[in-house]
Amino acid sequence: MLEQLAFSLPEVLALLGLAQCVYILVHMGLRAGRGSHAGLPAAYFATLGLAFFLDMAGPSLVFVSQAYAHVALAAWLALPPIAAVLVVQLSIIPDGPRLRDFWPLLPTALALAVPWALPPEERGAWLALLAFAAGGVSLAALWGRPGLFLALRKDSHRYWLALALIAANTVLLALTLASLANLLPPDTFAPTRNILGLALVYLAMTSVLRVYPQAVQLHTEPARRDLTQAEEALAARIEALLDLDKVYHEPAYTRADMARELGASEAQVSRVVTAHFGASLPKVLNTRRAADAQRLLRETDAPIQTIAGEVGFNSLASFNRVFREEVGMNPSEYRAAERSDGPA
Repeated sequence: MLEQLAFSLPEVLALLGLAQCVYILVHMGLRAGRGSHAGLPAAYFATLGLAFFLDMAGPSLVFVSQAYAHVALAAWLALPPIAAVLVVQLSIIPDGPRLRDFWPLLPTALALAVPWALPPEERGAWLALLAFAAGGVSLAALWGRPGLFLALRKDSHRYWLALALIAANTVLLALTLASLANLLPPDTFAPTRNILGLALVYLAMTSVLRVYPQAVQLHTEPARRDLTQAEEALAARIEALLDLDKVYHEPAYTRADMARELGASEAQVSRVVTAHFGASLPKVLNTRRAADAQRLLRETDAPIQTIAGEVGFNSLASFNRVFREEVGMNPSEYRAAERSDGPA
């Protein structure tokens, strides 16, 4: 009985990978507030989990055929294009990718579908070759996107996670090419890709769940739970000053000005702003100024110095500094990146 339950090392590796993928998916499913933001990471780890499952179950099935092996290979080779779109999402959190950012999935779908019209003895090689090409182009295209890595550098977790995703999926493609060229035997290829997948899952367990709370809108109790009813009312009035009156467009606007308008003490204003927005008042003001500047840089041809003044900065130097802190690149780079990407 125990002999029948024995697992080989590749099966153990695949089982561990599958279990950890399931954990990540359950974590996201239980805590994600907006499925549209969780969709990409969930799709990636669901596909990786499927690849692990097929590698784990294959040796135990008596009916395993060439088709089964080809499905397992297709699951692994679907990962690089999904990773490419995921890197794009990492660069624009909390926004999601635009429809045209999903273009890598189209050639990949074709690459994974076309070989099934071929005889089984030819299918595996063509599947590997076409999917390798689709995945390689998808990852290489990331380096041609101006501003993507500049935006990622704003957050070290996102930056290194993106680089790790690119590196791991590039190695997967290299292993596929080595297998295609008969430099890597099939009985070595499967466990090697499982080890690579496990490394990627470990990275996800330590990094992606710290990066994606913002992307998947995890439900955490907002800081305003500590506010009294009177402070909640004060927070609503502060929001009105920001959203309706746009007081942050005044370069010299201070906590004292806000306190005077609200008829509250500066200490009250500081406590409510920090508790309600999770940041200091200067940070809240600058974040909104940078957001307005992004819109003007995208939608108008106004000179950058003019935009700086319109959104509430009294000098171009301070605008450039704050914009880089908030967005990860300077205003000129942001405008160039948006225009090189073209209209949505």
